[in-house]
Amino acid sequence: METLEMNRASVVANPKIEDTIYVAKFDTGIIGIKVCADGTIDYRSTVAGVTDDNSSHASTVKVRSGLYIVSWQSVNTTTYALVLDLENQIAFCSLTLPDKQVINLAGVI
Repeated sequence: METLEMNRASVVANPKIEDTIYVAKFDTGIIGIKVCADGTIDYRSTVAGVTDDNSSHASTVKVRSGLYIVSWQSVNTTTYALVLDLENQIAFCSLTLPDKQVINLAGVI
């Protein structure tokens, strides 16, 4: 996966999801994703004590211009539902861990 850095101005000027790296920063860590045009994602997660770095098939839903929901399941069966509000530079994530523990996070992009 490419380095998890981005230019905030480029997100506002170009609010598309495909082939752009987004980094959501939470109090307990980060989730970085790159949604590919073929429906897969590359991701790196280091939130709430969960470290995960892989590629996966994902479901991406455009709610409105600049607002997306991306969901996927990792190899270790952690499930992610990540809401990216590119216009307001905020992110929300709900993780379900293999032991069924649910973690809800709010952060910034």
